[in-house]
Amino acid sequence: MRLIKRIRNKILRETSRFMDSYSFFFNLPLPQKRLERLSEFAKISGDVKIAGKIIIPTPQYLEVCNNVSIKWLNITPKKFVLIEKDSTVKNLACPHHTIITKSKIYRGKEIPAKVVTISIDFEGGVALSHAAFREWDHLKKFWDSSKAVEELAQLFKQYEIPVTWAICGHLFLKECDGHHGILEKDWYGDWFQHDPATNYKKNSAWYMPETIQRLAEEPLFEIGYHSFGHYLYQNCSEDTVNKDVLMAEKIRAEWRLRLDTFVFPYNQLGYLDLLANKGGFSNFRGNIGFVYPAYDILDFGEFRFFNTTQMFSPKMMKICHSQLESIQCETFNYYTHCHQWIGREGWNDLEDWLKALKGLRESNKIILKRMDKVF
Repeated sequence: MRLIKRIRNKILRETSRFMDSYSFFFNLPLPQKRLERLSEFAKISGDVKIAGKIIIPTPQYLEVCNNVSIKWLNITPKKFVLIEKDSTVKNLACPHHTIITKSKIYRGKEIPAKVVTISIDFEGGVALSHAAFREWDHLKKFWDSSKAVEELAQLFKQYEIPVTWAICGHLFLKECDGHHGILEKDWYGDWFQHDPATNYKKNSAWYMPETIQRLAEEPLFEIGYHSFGHYLYQNCSEDTVNKDVLMAEKIRAEWRLRLDTFVFPYNQLGYLDLLANKGGFSNFRGNIGFVYPAYDILDFGEFRFFNTTQMFSPKMMKICHSQLESIQCETFNYYTHCHQWIGREGWNDLEDWLKALKGLRESNKIILKRMDKVF
């Protein structure tokens, strides 16, 4: 069921640029489930004026789009509200993008266009281990992604492309006993039920300190955090997130890294207050809620939010090439997964794309930055 939801949400986000994806989401088959879907996510479309009061079941997320005026909105979200710029809700003027959480209001502004960031989700076996056991034979070849990391890194260095590597915390370890203090279950059982509990010499898919050290030594690269165990933050308990924050702090101390950037697994945001205020992170990448299109890079003062714009992968390179003109007047945040490049074609297309990005930068048509260097 969770896999189906993830596929559904991915489709909704991708189609949101071309259609009213929330209406499609709300009117999916099984009408008796509409109330349940409303409690999952609510959206008020743009350019509307509501003179009366809106009372709706409390959803996890609420988006109020551009140019909306609501006299009274009775809602207490479980996670957060995103109010778009130039909207007024309950006498709250929002001239800028606004994130309202349970404890705080964050107001942000867009940065100038033409900025392009590239980030790599580096997960190894940590994320893929959460697949069903019947899929293991197919997925095993993707677990040890160190070769793909080295080849990607070489291309980025060749064309002087700054990159943020979003690395799962478990990969920083040289060894472990399989016990990490996480009591919560993931969607297939214990988060670490397949943890080999050995070391980097025996199970390199779960331990990649040598590969990470080489990345950390390259000035072009930023080392970011992708949670310790690729946790689904929208479903995590606060206890798991607090422990994840402590693990991040331990990595900072032992590796002498800033670890400024947090990339949400599956791009699904959660616990923003905790990560920004207690976690020490100042940059975030993901998608807010379920049905959001990309909103560029937003500066909220206490942190910056990089809305995931476009994946680049062997199957997506044609789309990336077609966007080379658009990125000269818009902001794009590209990302990929290391395992997507293992044993796949598309490397020549990737090199051509990176060469084109370098050319656009040298002609001052775009600005290429690591996520921690944008501001």
